[in-house]
Amino acid sequence: MAILLPLGAFVLRVIRLDYKPLWWDEGRNVFFANLDWQSAANVAVRSGDVNPPVYRMLLSAWMSTVSPSPLTIRLLSVFFGVLTVAVIYRFAVEIFNRRVGTITGVLSACAPAFIYYSQEAKGYTLMVLAVVWSSWVWYRLHSSTLNKQQSLWWSASIATFMGAGSHYFYFLFVFTQIVWTAAWCWLPDGNKRTTPNTKHLVKWIAVQTLGVTPILIYSWHSIIALMAGSKGSLSGGLPFHIPSLDDLARWGATTMLESSNPYRHVSLFLGEFFHENIIGPNSMSNLRLVIGSTVLVAIYMGLRRYSSKVFPKKNLVMWVFIPSILSLIFSFMFSYYYARFLIFVLPAIFLLIASGLQSLWKSGRVLFFATGLALLVVWTGYLSSYYTDPGDIDEDWRGLVDYLAQAHRPGDLVVHTYDWMQGYIHVYTESNDDFDYFYVAGLNTKSLASMSVARERLWLLDYENTPFSYGNWPGAWMREHYALAGTHTFGNSSISAFVHPDNLGNVDRSVRFTNGIEMNWVPVEYKRNSGDAVAVELVFGAPTKRLDAYQIFLHLLDSEGKLIAGNDIGPYNNLRPTVTWSAGEIVHSPHALLLPFDIVAGEYELHAGMYSIETGMRLLTENGKESVRLGLVEIPQKKF
Repeated sequence: MAILLPLGAFVLRVIRLDYKPLWWDEGRNVFFANLDWQSAANVAVRSGDVNPPVYRMLLSAWMSTVSPSPLTIRLLSVFFGVLTVAVIYRFAVEIFNRRVGTITGVLSACAPAFIYYSQEAKGYTLMVLAVVWSSWVWYRLHSSTLNKQQSLWWSASIATFMGAGSHYFYFLFVFTQIVWTAAWCWLPDGNKRTTPNTKHLVKWIAVQTLGVTPILIYSWHSIIALMAGSKGSLSGGLPFHIPSLDDLARWGATTMLESSNPYRHVSLFLGEFFHENIIGPNSMSNLRLVIGSTVLVAIYMGLRRYSSKVFPKKNLVMWVFIPSILSLIFSFMFSYYYARFLIFVLPAIFLLIASGLQSLWKSGRVLFFATGLALLVVWTGYLSSYYTDPGDIDEDWRGLVDYLAQAHRPGDLVVHTYDWMQGYIHVYTESNDDFDYFYVAGLNTKSLASMSVARERLWLLDYENTPFSYGNWPGAWMREHYALAGTHTFGNSSISAFVHPDNLGNVDRSVRFTNGIEMNWVPVEYKRNSGDAVAVELVFGAPTKRLDAYQIFLHLLDSEGKLIAGNDIGPYNNLRPTVTWSAGEIVHSPHALLLPFDIVAGEYELHAGMYSIETGMRLLTENGKESVRLGLVEIPQKKF
């Protein structure tokens, strides 16, 4: 059974492991895993990140040994999840018996919440592993036969370091274990060894403090830097003031929660906890009654007939209730709370359920089979739906990254507005080392300008936004200094290409449109490959009369006049609409387009012109033409 349980857990966790697209937190973890520990602490301030470093350090070490992909980065969580099943089985066998251990192991192997988070590149499975490991160590330290093994004290400290380094809510379990130890020291217990109570409690607290201190130092730097509104430096010393609730609310972009109905809030809190952790994340809410009644029966029986003396019943009760109550208080104060933060109480619930099922096996097998069947049906239904769910297709970046990998050229700068975007690219493409990145959060136009010096092309990655959106300062800066070659949208995300027009000399060609606008340009002769960009600068002279709203088009035509590629945009990337032109004004307007990937070799003509935004009618030149030939673009034959 010690082999079959981890093997079964592994199979359930690797089924369609890379089927769903990455989501924000996974991309963010990959992004930070590629930074050194000091840079990660500083960048966390800019991005509002609230995650501790240990899981990311382990992920970094893991990615250095495997080629990053959705499958490989999630395998690390699978490993922690499988190891958790093995450890909780041994733990249950020691505090109860083999039958309870087997039931607990089966529950842990098949639990939807454990499977769900074992298939994400996040630290939740590491946190659960640390909780179970620490509980096992606590049990062995407080048993009568193994209490003299000093190595267990080190194990307790390491487990705490790993747990606190995977998620900050682990600190609730640290407090719980201190309460366990205090209760063991002073409450009557016939199995308790002879030891000074205060000394033992102080030693346990010291061991826990040793484990959490590196995490506190790391996170304290980020919190202080955030409060100061600067990037900060670990070598700069630590200010001696305590963060207020408002400061903590800003940390991680949290907000103070305003709840007019506390009873409803408590009900929603408990419902979300049960729904997410017992039934399964994102599961159907109508399953709560079915699974709830069966689980509560098993837990009731487990509490009633609990038989482990060295690891008393009150420990499991505190394991569940202390973190839950503290989390409930936290949820009243901040909106930044999710039920998955309490996933580490599930092992205690499974131990109680397993103990109850053992009692039902002895005294009422009908209830035993009914409970087991209910869990089997509900969890099987959930997992069947989960494995076939493709996820949110609007959040799938695979198409965008494939496009960027094709269109990107050496020397391009990839500007991204969210940290997880770089993590996505790192996982979804094998050529990640060829990319130069610039993460704009917390910076300004000067820093972007310094990074863009001598760059011919920039790529702007954005989410639910465009370069024209209000408040998008990177897009606004690029529109002022480059030609927008086009924006491609993939679900909720977009990628925009900006190209610097070639400096070809003085403008020596001109044409006048029928409304009096004069257009000047330098004749072009480009030699480009598929996927490359073509950029020009057009110079317009405004007539004396007031103008309507016109759009400018840049088209690539084949020898038969067929449109191959094009880009329509207002003058100067929409920064200088024609309705704002004053009489005699000279307006410089950069324009660009991207050549298709499948364009065939040959010569193409580059044309430009104008049309009315209101009617769509093209503006004719004085000699009656709808467009103006700017020059030639040659596409050479591909070399194989």
